[in-house]
Amino acid sequence: MARPSARSRRRSMAVIALALVLARTGAAPGHRKRRERALRTSSLDRELAVRREECARESTARSECVDASDPSRLENCALRCASAMCYDEVYGSDPLEEGEVDVERGRAYRTCARGELRKLRGYQTFGAE
Repeated sequence: MARPSARSRRRSMAVIALALVLARTGAAPGHRKRRERALRTSSLDRELAVRREECARESTARSECVDASDPSRLENCALRCASAMCYDEVYGSDPLEEGEVDVERGRAYRTCARGELRKLRGYQTFGAE
């Protein structure tokens, strides 16, 4: 079997050295910021989901928004309870109907609610008033 050439060994060492440098410093300069933003957003989504579940549970316990023939009423109440301002902004004029799935408005509500949670937590928001 032939021995690898000196040039081949140098190339291999250079590749290994580059891999070690990248592993030590991170994949890309903006990688850390993107990762932190993604973790923050996912934590906001978890907090929003917990709020909605608590609101749904409280509404059910108080029989405030529950109507056996209309489960969408409970969903509307839970959304309103989690963020009244965002509910009014997104669903106020046209609440969800039974069985309705509106992806676009759902996305708008989550974006608005995340912004509200960021303000409550004191995160710096860019482009905000």
